[in-house]
Amino acid sequence: MGRQVPAVVRLWRESWEKLTPFLALDVEVAKVIYSTSMIESLNSRFR
Repeated sequence: MGRQVPAVVRLWRESWEKLTPFLALDVEVAKVIYSTSMIESLNSRFR
């Protein structure tokens, strides 16, 4: 699969250390973060 999408694989590998702390969050905290991100995304589209 890495041969088909090398940019994606490289991005995951380069960002893994930044991503893994989010995986350790409690489910409730993660829901708030994801919900806030979705709301902000919608707000920016409507502006």
